[in-house]
Amino acid sequence: MFTLEFRPKESSGRLLPQVRNVVLVDMDGTLADVTHRLHWIRGSKKKNWKRFFQEMSKDPPNPVVLEWVKNLVPEYEIFIVSGRPAEYRQATTDWLRRYQVPFSELHMRRSGDRRPDHIVKRELLDEIGDDRVAFVIDDRNSVCDMWRSNRLTCYQVAEGNY
Repeated sequence: MFTLEFRPKESSGRLLPQVRNVVLVDMDGTLADVTHRLHWIRGSKKKNWKRFFQEMSKDPPNPVVLEWVKNLVPEYEIFIVSGRPAEYRQATTDWLRRYQVPFSELHMRRSGDRRPDHIVKRELLDEIGDDRVAFVIDDRNSVCDMWRSNRLTCYQVAEGNY
């Protein structure tokens, strides 16, 4: 199943179909269950993002989201769009392979970028292009609001407010 939309062709002005066949899927809190490491970034203590990310290999998958993503293929391409810093690309790829997550592309935050997720992911959306995106699966409130403000359907799988 995919969404079909008509867009004008620049040179002739004719309407041509634009297939929206990409699903954007978040990692932490969406595909990966991070409850065991949330204590590093929640509460009254200073957030320790380094420790939070160091424990990512211990994450179990969210079974409902994992099954959903697996069932989307081959009708959709899966692009993982994560707020994880790029230095965790190999660990993220290893995790995705361990749980046999089908994906075509992995988009991550640049190393050293400490801006909020909704800003980083908005820029990643600019790089990907929203014209192919059928829908998004995410958890974080501010990020889901950003997807929706860009006229994308976003399925929020948890109350992500961290």
